[in-house]
Amino acid sequence: MGETFLETWVLREGTHEDYVKMEQIRKGENLGSLLTDENWIIRALLAENGYFLDTLVNDKDSGVRKYVAQHGTDKHLAILINDEDEIVRMHVAWRQYGLEKLIHDESEEVRWGVACEGYRLDILINDVSPRVREKVAHQGYGLGVLVYDKDPDVRCAVAKQGYGLDILVHDSNEWVLFVVIEQGYGFDILIHNDNPRIRADVVEHCKDAKYLEIALHDESPDVRRAVARRYYGLEILKNDENSYVASVAKEMLIKQMLYNLTVNKAGN
Repeated sequence: MGETFLETWVLREGTHEDYVKMEQIRKGENLGSLLTDENWIIRALLAENGYFLDTLVNDKDSGVRKYVAQHGTDKHLAILINDEDEIVRMHVAWRQYGLEKLIHDESEEVRWGVACEGYRLDILINDVSPRVREKVAHQGYGLGVLVYDKDPDVRCAVAKQGYGLDILVHDSNEWVLFVVIEQGYGFDILIHNDNPRIRADVVEHCKDAKYLEIALHDESPDVRRAVARRYYGLEILKNDENSYVASVAKEMLIKQMLYNLTVNKAGN
């Protein structure tokens, strides 16, 4: 079993004294003195291993209390659900404790944590935070509504689910269109998109040479360069009016020639 994050920190960043203390915790020896150690990592290691949770639940450092939330019992979670630190409360949510309360938490981090657990997505789909609604989409819930969300990150999440691509292929946000392309959808439409970055992305993802043939004569050097990188139309593109496109095409021709020589040599 590999080291935990805390153990890795001690091994890479800690002092020799920190390492000795970590070994004490691993062996369960002489732990009392470590409870007041000035290094919060050491106190967090105690919590991670289930020691002194009744005391550490009130530790001054939120990093320690986070580990109590991860490893404590319902008794500890009942205290930490009201913790002043949102990350601690998020970890309480990840323990699936008190979700009926945490779904209304003022922090989007906490409500995001609730969404991660798939709790009451019918409420969280209307959350004011795009990050929370994005997580709802990642859970595959309410996609028919979220496909029209005003936030592009939410619509990207919908596209990643492979939903509503016939709608999202007409989206005005390029990042949404990049996801649509990654899904292998809408090349016939997007190869003619006004944005050359979108057309170049189609070139990079398509498997049908007809899109490369269209893009071979594209007005944008960036698109033609993408065509060259697909080893297509190199005899034409090596004479391109744009020096960078021509340079890339010649580079690809050399790579192609060297590859063919290697294959022929191996065959002989």
